[in-house]
Amino acid sequence: MELDRERYGYLILPEVPESRAAIVNSYCRTITKVLRFEQGLLQKQKLLLMEERATIARELHDSLAQTLSYLKIQTSLLQRQLKQSPVTTSKAWK
Repeated sequence: MELDRERYGYLILPEVPESRAAIVNSYCRTITKVLRFEQGLLQKQKLLLMEERATIARELHDSLAQTLSYLKIQTSLLQRQLKQSPVTTSKAWK
């Protein structure tokens, strides 16, 4: 079975009478078109899945970047505050 020079498989039949050859050829074309359509659907599903994964990865990256930026700012503020008023230990802490 072939469509647009792309082979989709073989159909092995016993001798087909001339009166049935057109029906068999039509059946083969129909099966080939269905297989081609199914391959197209599978390819579209794969592309959609890849796009969805890429979107999730971008969102995760952005979320992680925001969290890290927030922590960096908090760390800088804490360091600045510690420089301004160093922590002294008392006997109660020991």
